[in-house]
Amino acid sequence: MFILFIILGYMPPEILDDSMKFQWFESYKQADMYSFALILWEIGSRTLTPPQTGGLKDECESYQVPFFSLTTADPSYDEMKSIVCDRGLRPQIPERWSGPSIFLRSLTRVIQECWHPIPIVRPSALRLKKTLVGLKETVESPSSPLPQPQFVIQMN
Repeated sequence: MFILFIILGYMPPEILDDSMKFQWFESYKQADMYSFALILWEIGSRTLTPPQTGGLKDECESYQVPFFSLTTADPSYDEMKSIVCDRGLRPQIPERWSGPSIFLRSLTRVIQECWHPIPIVRPSALRLKKTLVGLKETVESPSSPLPQPQFVIQMN
């Protein structure tokens, strides 16, 4: 059941371990930052970069949902709780993200801040917006020697 995976796969640790303060509105914002980090991870994994292995074709990872290598296709609540809360795991950041792409290196930092295990440490939406706008301006700057990031949309 793919729908169930989507829901569980994007659920923040504070919901999985039942520690979220549901009466405090900020908790929902912090939970959203965690889930948004997983979406950014998906975007990053589909961002083309020049080949690092000596090939001729730009590279990106094939599409996978977060935690694909850590769980079954239809994980249980307890399985996701074990992965995210008990073991503290997050989706693996591909090695190529630490390469010459300023976009992917910066995106890695943002993602790691947003999926921090302590909700109050995660950035606010306003801070995240300012960070992403700054990153966009850096990448799009006429003086930037960097190529524009390209994204691959694959329809199955």
